Amino acid sequence: MSTVSWLEPIEKRFAEENAVKWMDDHWLLSVYASVIYVVLVHAGRHWMHDKLAWSLRKPLVMWNASLAAFSTLGTLTLLPPMVSALLEEGLAYSVCHRIVSGTTSHHRNLWSFLFVVFKMVELGDTAFIVLRKTPLNFLHWYHHITVMMYSWSFYSMRPGVANWFILLNFFVHSVMYTYYVVRACGYKLSHKIMQLVTCLQLSQFVVGILANLFAFRLQISGEPCGITEPAFYIGLAMYGSYFVLFANFFYQRYCAKK
Repeated sequence: MSTVSWLEPIEKRFAEENAVKWMDDHWLLSVYASVIYVVLVHAGRHWMHDKLAWSLRKPLVMWNASLAAFSTLGTLTLLPPMVSALLEEGLAYSVCHRIVSGTTSHHRNLWSFLFVVFKMVELGDTAFIVLRKTPLNFLHWYHHITVMMYSWSFYSMRPGVANWFILLNFFVHSVMYTYYVVRACGYKLSHKIMQLVTCLQLSQFVVGILANLFAFRLQISGEPCGITEPAFYIGLAMYGSYFVLFANFFYQRYCAKK
C-alpha cells in the first residue's frame, strides 16, 4: 500500500525497467548538468557582485517546504521495508538485497527513482544562495554535484547498500529542509538546532561508510551483495570526503575560537 493514497495510481503505473533503461541511456546528463551548474554558479556570483541581494523569502519558503515534504514522504515510504528487513532477515540482508524493489512494491520502486532524479532538482538550492548573496562555500556545490553524478551513474546497478544511502538521505533532508523552512519564515533558532542538523549529516556519512565497508566485506567473502569495486571505492571516497568537509564546517562554525 502506498504511503499516500492519492499517489497509489501513479505509483502502480511506474515501470522500473523503463526507468532503468532511461537512466542507462541518459546518465551523462548528470555530468553535463554538473558542468553547466558550476559555470552558472560562478557566473551568477560575478553578475551579483555589484547588485543588491534579492529577498526571495516567499519563494524560498515554498522551495524548502516542497523539498521537506518530498523527503518526508520518501522516508515514510522506505522506512517500513527497511525495519522489516532488519527485524526479519538481519543486517546482512539489508545491505545485500534490494528491499526497495520488487514487483509488488511499485511505490518503493518509484521513490527510489525519484530520489535520483531529484538530486538534479536540488541544484536549485544554490540559485537562492547566489541571488540572495549569502555565503557559498566549496562544500555546498561539491556535495550537490558529486552525490548527483554518483546516484545517476549507479542507478541501474543499485546494490543492496543503496537501501541505506537512499533512506538516510531522505530522513536527513526531511529534517534539514524543515529547519530551512522555519528559518526562511524569519524565526530565529538556537545554534544548537543547526548543530543537531550537522550532526545528523555527519552520522549519515558514518553509517554510509560502515554500510559500504560491510557490504564489500560480505561480497569478497562470497555473499552476493551486488556491489562492484568501482561503486565501492567511489562511494567510500565520496562519503569520506563529505565527512571530512562537514566535520571541518562544524569545527570552524561552532568550535574554533573567533
